Amino acid sequence: MSTRDEDFHGIYPYLVSPMDERGRVDELALRRLVRHLLDEGVHGLSPLGSTGEVMYLTPGQQETIVRTTIEEAAGRVPVVAGVAAYASAAAATQAAAMTSWGVDGVIGIQLVYGPPPLDGVVDYFHALATATDLPVVLYTNPRLGADIPLTALERIVADDNVRYLKDASGVTGKLLSIQSVLGERLKFFAASAHLPTAVLDLGGVGWMAGPACVVPAAATALWDAHLRGDLARRARLQAEIWPLNALFTRHGLAPLIKLALDEIGYPCGDPVRPQLPAPDEVRPELRKVLAGIAEAVAS
Repeated sequence: MSTRDEDFHGIYPYLVSPMDERGRVDELALRRLVRHLLDEGVHGLSPLGSTGEVMYLTPGQQETIVRTTIEEAAGRVPVVAGVAAYASAAAATQAAAMTSWGVDGVIGIQLVYGPPPLDGVVDYFHALATATDLPVVLYTNPRLGADIPLTALERIVADDNVRYLKDASGVTGKLLSIQSVLGERLKFFAASAHLPTAVLDLGGVGWMAGPACVVPAAATALWDAHLRGDLARRARLQAEIWPLNALFTRHGLAPLIKLALDEIGYPCGDPVRPQLPAPDEVRPELRKVLAGIAEAVAS
């Protein structure tokens, strides 16, 4: 079954990139993690995001991760992979390659070495979007220097397949400003920096985040509560999940998520150097947070 024509919505965990002691992609660990996430009811999978250490991986490692994820997903949910580059031509090359591998969409990440001019931001995403006929999710993260001003967004959405936005600014007012100008033209996902419930209340279509890789049952339960209008359960789940987001922010994206996955029995190796593993001293606090989340899911 093809998922290429479906709308993207719901919970999309940002996958870690499992690595072995020799720096090779641990395909068995990745397949096991994907099966676990699917069993917990996630609605899509996003390899090669910031949690997936995309900027630290070789092209060969990136290809292995994407192809392995597609194979293990086997069409059950969309696989929407990250495209991350500095140059417009490189982004186009990556998007075309991923399309040929069988992804269902791409997430456009603009790597930045010094802020490009506005026309350069538009050029980058235009090159990416025109290299594929698949849906494109724009990813903005001002903390990494990869922001997309509203005046640029208005021009970027001229490419019809640019359909979604994952905004990691954490500024809810920014989403309202985008809505007021673009309306339904650009659907948006919450990121780890946002309270997902706040974004869903503004009309968001889901949550794309690294923590969902660790607590998929809680993330999908939050989504289901949202669809049912069960605001009390949704609020309880949000309150228990948020401390995991705080740990994620404090100890690094991949380091904390890989430590948490090891804690719950899905080891994925260390983060790619020069990143360092999250300290073992974090485990007691992490266990307390995970226990609170599990209790909220069971209640």
